[in-house]
This record gives sequence, C-alpha cells and structure tokens, in this order.
Amino acid sequence: MGQRLLDKTMADLRFSGHDFEAERLDHYERMCATIRNVSLALREVSGRRKTVVLLSEGSSFGSGLSDMTVRMPTARGDGRANVPTGASRVMNDVIAAAAAGNVAIYPLNPAGLDVPDADLIQVQGLRDRTPDTAYSAVLTEARQATEMARDLAALTGGVSLVDSNDALGGIDRAVRDASSHYVLGYEPETTPKPSEYRRIEVKVRRPGVRVLARRGYYGLGDRAPAPMTVPGSLSPQLRTLLAGVMPDDGLPMRVQAVPVSRGGRSATIAVIVEVNGSALDGEPRRALKIEQGLMTLDERGKASNGTRRIFDMSLSPAQWEVLTATGLRSVWSVDLAAGRHQLRVASIDLGTARGGSVYLDVDVPERSSPPTMLVASRFLSVMPTPFSDQRLARWTSAMPTATRVFPEGDILSVTVPQTAAGPATARLSDATGTGLWQGAGTPLDGAAGIRFVVPLENVSCPVCDLTIQTGDGLVRTTIGIVPLRPK
Repeated sequence: MGQRLLDKTMADLRFSGHDFEAERLDHYERMCATIRNVSLALREVSGRRKTVVLLSEGSSFGSGLSDMTVRMPTARGDGRANVPTGASRVMNDVIAAAAAGNVAIYPLNPAGLDVPDADLIQVQGLRDRTPDTAYSAVLTEARQATEMARDLAALTGGVSLVDSNDALGGIDRAVRDASSHYVLGYEPETTPKPSEYRRIEVKVRRPGVRVLARRGYYGLGDRAPAPMTVPGSLSPQLRTLLAGVMPDDGLPMRVQAVPVSRGGRSATIAVIVEVNGSALDGEPRRALKIEQGLMTLDERGKASNGTRRIFDMSLSPAQWEVLTATGLRSVWSVDLAAGRHQLRVASIDLGTARGGSVYLDVDVPERSSPPTMLVASRFLSVMPTPFSDQRLARWTSAMPTATRVFPEGDILSVTVPQTAAGPATARLSDATGTGLWQGAGTPLDGAAGIRFVVPLENVSCPVCDLTIQTGDGLVRTTIGIVPLRPK
C-alpha cells in the first residue's frame, strides 16, 4: 500500500467526476492500522528504542498533524465519501501506539524527491487546460501527503526521509539514530484519558546539540490487541520466550526444520535443536538441567503443538568437556498441515536462568514437498542427545545435526526422502565447482528415502557444495570442512 492513490482533484480531472474518495479512505485506514498494530506488537521488546521505516508516499487526507487534528472523509451509503470538519481518532491512535511501543517512525518516500505536479505533466496538455484553482488544489493535496509524513516522524521522535532520492542514506540515518540513544521514562500522577494529549519536552544543556524525541503521547484507550494465546502446557519463562515479537539470543541455539514425510495435506517435520555448548561454559557442573519448549503458529496466528521437556543430566568432567566443546542436541518432530507456519523453539538453563529462542518460517506445500536432507556426522555423534523423538527412528539411525561445519576425516550420513523411483546420486564440490567426491545412495528399509555415506577423508574445504539428485528433484546444502587440528 506504499503508492498513494490519485488525489481528489487529479482523479476528478482524469476520470470526469469519479474522485475515488472511498478508496483513498480505505487506503488511509489500512496504513494507519498497520502502523498501529506493529507499534503495539513492539511493546513486548523492552528496554530499547525501536524504529519503524514506513515506505509510503503518504496520504493527502488532512492538512498535517501539527495540531493533532486529522481531517478525513466519512464514507456514505452511496459508496462515495465527503470530508467533514472535526478531529479523527485514527491517526491519534497511531501516535498513542507509537508512544506505548517506544517506536520512532521514519517515513521514506519510495518515489524519491517527488514533483507535486508530476501527474499533470504526464498527461499531455492537461496542465494547459486546467484552471488555476484546480492546479492549486493539486499542489495543495500533494503537499498535504508530505506534511503528513513529516509530522508523523516529528511526533514520534523519528526523522522524515521523504524529500530525498538517497534511500540508502535514509536507512543509514535510521540505523545510526537507533544505535545511539537514551531511554527516558516517567510515571504520570494520573493516567491520560483516551482523548487526552499530553506534551513532552526534552532539553539538554550541551550547546550545538539537536534533540530528537517524541513531543507527547495520547492515552491508548480500550482497544489494545489481545495477547498471543500460548499453550498452557508451557512454563511462564518458556511462554515469555515463545510469545515475543522477536526471538531472544540470551542462550544461543542452532535449529533446523526438515520435512521427512508426507501424509495427505500434512507433513512430518524433523526439528533438530542444538544449544551452543560454549554458552553453558564456566565451572564444570555435576548436574545440568535444561528446559526446552516448542510450539507452532499458523497463518492466522493460532498457536499449537505446544510441548515442553526438561533434560536433567548428571555429567562427569569428561562429559562436561565434550558438552561445552560441541553442544546439547535434541531431535523433535511435529505434524503441520499445508500452509505457512512459524516454528518457535526456546531453551532455558535452569541452573543460571539463562534462556533464548529461535523462530523459523516453515512453508508446507499443498502437494508433494521438494526434497530435503538430514545430515549426521560421525564426529558429532558424541554430542550429548538426551531426547530424540522415536517417530523419526527410521529416518535417523544416526543422530542428525544442524551443524554444517565438520572436521577433516569425518564421515557424513545423509538421508533424503524420496517418493519417485529412479537413481539417486550425490556430488561434493569446492567453491570453484571442482568435484571432490561423488557416489550413489542406498534405499532405506521400511521408509521412502535414500541414504548416502559421504567420506571427508583428505578433504579440506572451507566452503563446499553438497548436491544430491533424486527422482523428486535436486537438493543442495553448503558445508565447511576444516582441519581437526590447525596446521
């Protein structure tokens, strides 16, 4: 919705009386609703300044927001709209949501340094036969759209990037502002009413400094969005990690989702989770207790597959050394219907209360899925694995790994689901395309798939391409092969 529809006067000149007012109203309300919803969602990301870059040519409704009054049309039953006087809550809700989410808005015009009468110039002879009053109205409406963007930035503590052809420079400016800032807060004696606007003024004593801060805020009112419904089987800390707008990197993990089989319109997905072992480092512990949870969201935001497990392990000093050198692995499985999903995984070290989460987008096609691969490493078979879903046993005789860097001399076991008949071959090549190894696969017993054994003996290649061709198509992954000990 970034492109502005034809302004009222221009549409009337081009289409003889049809001014598309109702369409512009819908466009305006959609834009405002999107900014509001994003700003409210970002409330959950605390303790930092957040930036929204709004790619839009704006809207010609209103004469600017400096006085917090937005004049906009009201649709009538005949499909047209008029423009009455009076204040609108629509934009006020945007400003209130941006304040609640601590969001600074940076409007960026994708048209660049726009010319107000460009539409008149494009239509040959239109400017010559356009009355001065109509020509003036075209310029005014185009100016209103720019003013809307400028004021939206000023009132939220952002910077307007609409009067420039340097889009990348504008993005750099937004990043710089977000990278160096202070978060100031206060608690008012009384909560503002939904229609009440309270001004804020931030001053500094240092000379020659320009302050960018929001000028005030509105009360949010009673229309806050409902929080995400997280399965009740998850603990409070897991629920927080899995319900956030953004993943949390407090406990780093490597997660991979691999479709392994189809059943009608659904697919079984293998989920390999590897908690970074170095993040668990410190004084060797005799006991390690990790809480891990998983859930999925569909396109409507409905949560399902909420599952929680606790891994309670007793470790010898040697086992602790292996754990911190490799990681802690678990292998899950979920069934997902056709459509787009988001898979969310969280882990918590209960000994330190350190937790993190990873979010992956998973797209399950309506029909057959493209080929994928599960990769297992003989070297990484020593990685502690307290849990592996038994439903995947026929696919994972060797524990799969999400890691894609292996030592020289390792041996990989690669499993590829296959439904179509025909030969299957694999090839390992370096970054220049030079072949390092090639071979054929062996059909799995009791499952529709092919398994390859890929030796990495005498192969050292920082970036390699592993390509497998089956009857279902081509699948590839990038791996790294490094010396076991630096030379």
